[in-house]
Amino acid sequence: EILAELDNPATSLFCESGKNFDITELYQELFEVLKQIYTQYRTNPQSILAQWRKANRLLGMTLEAVRPDGTVLRGKFTDIAADGAMMLECSGELLRFDCGDIKIKPELFAIE
Repeated sequence: EILAELDNPATSLFCESGKNFDITELYQELFEVLKQIYTQYRTNPQSILAQWRKANRLLGMTLEAVRPDGTVLRGKFTDIAADGAMMLECSGELLRFDCGDIKIKPELFAIE
């Protein structure tokens, strides 16, 4: 069935942590963090992009990206564009990837 095809089926905070969460408190905390990020973005968008790049553990790795039409790109994740698109170096060509699925497979984890 469809669920059998999923690499990583859906989960929950409880399943992952074994802890119960107050959903109202969780929403409030999420709202506050997003508000801070949005305020920072409005005043200094480049700082958000710099933080995103610094925190991204996949930069420099070889990945497979699958576009909605099924096209598979395999290449080195070299950068994050100003608009948030993933930049992949595939066979010497720099390609934008801004929609679809990323496949992270152990055999592809090669930092070049």
